[in-house]
Order: sequence, then structure tokens, then C-alpha cells
Amino acid sequence: MSIDELWRLDATDQAAAIREGRVTAREVVQSHLDRIRAVNPITNAVVRELEDDALEAAEDADAALAAGEHVGPLHGVPVTVKTNLGVRGQVTDESNAAFADNLADEDSPPVGLLRRAGAIFHGRTNMPDLGMRWNTDNPLYGPTRNPWDPTRTPGGSSGGDAAAVATGMTPIGLGNDFGGSIRLPAAYNGVVGLRPTPGRIPYAPESPEDRGMGVMFFYTDGPIARSVRDVQLAFDVLRQEDARDPFWEDAPRGPVDPCEVVLLRDTAGSEPDPEVLQGLEVAADALRDAGYTVREGEVPSLQRAAELWRDIVATELSALLTSDFLELFGEDAQRWVKSSISTSNVLDTRGYVLAIAERAWIAAEWSQLMSSAPLILGPVDTGIAWDVSYDRTGDVEAAVVALRDRYTLNLAGSLLGLATATLPVGVGASGMPQAVQIAGWRFQEDRALAAAAAVESRVGIFTPRNPVAEAQ
Repeated sequence: MSIDELWRLDATDQAAAIREGRVTAREVVQSHLDRIRAVNPITNAVVRELEDDALEAAEDADAALAAGEHVGPLHGVPVTVKTNLGVRGQVTDESNAAFADNLADEDSPPVGLLRRAGAIFHGRTNMPDLGMRWNTDNPLYGPTRNPWDPTRTPGGSSGGDAAAVATGMTPIGLGNDFGGSIRLPAAYNGVVGLRPTPGRIPYAPESPEDRGMGVMFFYTDGPIARSVRDVQLAFDVLRQEDARDPFWEDAPRGPVDPCEVVLLRDTAGSEPDPEVLQGLEVAADALRDAGYTVREGEVPSLQRAAELWRDIVATELSALLTSDFLELFGEDAQRWVKSSISTSNVLDTRGYVLAIAERAWIAAEWSQLMSSAPLILGPVDTGIAWDVSYDRTGDVEAAVVALRDRYTLNLAGSLLGLATATLPVGVGASGMPQAVQIAGWRFQEDRALAAAAAVESRVGIFTPRNPVAEAQ
């Protein structure tokens, strides 16, 4: 492989090539910077290049290796970071102009762990302003385009990272997930994403308001990559302690042997699109071939769990988002927030307390199910990626998108803290990736990733790809 095509290698191979002296970190980083220049004008996934800092860090990495210093598992490997995570010396604007002066004086915990492992940050990736849509678009940086079909959404809120990974601009992206923000973009872009259980990867809020009950229960950072082994590599780095997070859990590695899997096909009475069902069958057959027992079944209180997630989030948003703060959002994000609240129940104090209690009740039901069937295989969405402008067409359309997640594992998984791997399993007749999610119980990321690896070994990897430009 020529030097200028090093971006085609996954992170695992890049790290090995650098350690073994077959390539330099500078060559690897430069290859990715060149790839950004070649394809980012089509996708708009990377909104800020960190070229000078990245090349300087690459030269330092090469010097450290030449001096025989100990190097980490990601030594010299380039990584992109979403704009809502702090990178020392860089602006954390969350793709919103109101925060253009929000300069980070230290790395956020996951960024610090990646840097300590030798990763080099070469770009910041796009997201909806303040993460408040399932589509990656904002007034500051504009829309990110899906590399498979620019008329369809790349998903949100980690759509920039997923599109950058899918097109080879980076081997690993660092995103986050509150209610599907890693899983949906990974599915729509044909890459692999991991939503760990909250508390597994350390998190440090920037203000007391960022520690709301919903954030503690639902928010987590997580890696996106083209292969399961790269996601596992990044996760092993990210699962380390940071003293800034008092709720970090040093959970032991769980079992990874084949087990019983519940195939969730009929999601709360809403049958998925035929392309989605076809992908589920492909994944189920691959798991059976790998020794897993797959049985079709249901999960307890799926739609009620999604409604609880929405009610808790809507209640906290109503308390925190003052009218002045809401005005900082773009028009589309405002519509999204208002639609999300309008399709949920804003709870009073008693209702909020009862909702938290009901969450524990539903968790006990799922815990009993997953004690005998440790994994659940289900769709990431009931349809393929929707039209890129659909959720901004009007209030009704925004509400339709806001409600779509209650028929999958996305919101129930967030409510309960399930450890979930998302991966592509094929390409449908629409030309879009088909994807599934494999969910394990809390802190069972290794089990979910082992199952995902078993599927991937049988269906293959579907990226990197060259993005498709929109017809003029």
C-alpha cells in the first residue's frame, strides 16, 4: 500500500505498522489530512482540521519511538473528536456560534485517555447544535451529508464522526450517546459503534446542571470505527479511571462465549421495513453459525420504557432550557426540542419520582430476562435513513421523527443502561447500509462486542467508501 493510502488501514493495523517501524506516525497522520481535503468538501463531516497540532504530535510520536520509549496501544493513530468534547487548547463550541469562545483548558476524560494511549487528534467533527436533533446540521457549520446517499441523513448527534469514519478521514471517532446518538449514525453510515453503559467511560460535567438525573442515567461517550476490533481497541483505552468522575465503574470483563440471543423483530407492534428485517435475518443466521442460540421473542415494557425515557428527558429539558437559552438554538433545533417535549409528558415532582421508581421496576424485568438470554438482537431503526430535510419540514414531521425511536431498543436501552454494539450487516435494495444492534446487560460491553465480531467475521466490513456527491 502506498503511503498516501494509509488511511485505508484500520486503527489496529496502523498502530502495528507504526510500532514496527514500517511507517511513521507523520505519514499516517498526513495521509488522513490529505483524505480530509479530498472528500470532506462532499460530506462536511470534519468542521475543524487540527493540522499543525496533529503533525507536531506525530513528529513527537516518531521521536519517542526512535528513543525506545514505551508507547501506548494507539501510538500515532489519528482520531477525530465531536465538537462537544473538550480538547485541550481547542474550542468546545458544540456546533453553536454562541459558544465560539469556549476554549478548553484541559482534555475531557475520554480525550485524555486517548491521548495518554498515544492517539493524535487531527479533526473536530460536526453535530447538530448542542446535540438537539437526530440529523447533523446547524447554522454554524451547515449539514453533514451521508456518504452513501447525500439526500439522506447521516444521523445525529454523532453524525460527523460516523461519516468521517465511513469515508476514511479517520479510523476512530469519539462520539457520545444519550438516546441513540452513536447507534443511529453508525447504522446510517455503515460503521460500527459502541454505546457503553453510563459510568463505564469516565465523564466530567462542565457545570452542576450537566449532572441531571437523565445525564447520569443516559449519557455516555463511546467509540465509532469501521471494524469491531478497532472499537474494542478504543474501548479498552476508554474504560480506564479518571478521578474527575466519582461514578466511574471498574466493572470486570464479562463472559464472551456464545449464549442465547432474543431476536426482537416485532418492535411494540410496529413492524420494521423489509430491508431492516432482512438485515436482522442476516445477523441472526451469522450468530447461529457462530454457535449462538437465537430465538424470536419480546422484551418487557419496550414502549413504556421509551415513554419513560422521553418523560424524564422532557421534564429536565423543561426545567433547564429557559426561553433565553432556547433562543441560542437554530430554528430546526428549536422545533426539534419543542416537538420532543410536546410528544412527552412534563412531570410534576411526584410524577418525576414515580418515573425514576418505574425505571427500576422495568430494569428488574429486563434483568430477569437477560439472566437466561444475555443478548438482544434488534433493529437500530424501523426504516432506512430518512430524507435529510424531513425533520425540518414542519412540526408534524419533527414529531414523527421524535417518536420513531420508541419502537426500537434505542430509548429503552438508554433508560436501562444496556451495553450495545451497532454494526452493518449488508446493503439493501435502497443502496443504504443495513444495520443491527446487539445489546447486553449493564457493563456487558465485551459480550456484545464478541457477538458483533462473530457477525462481522461472516458478513464482512462495508467501509471505507468514497462519498457520493449530490447531483447538481
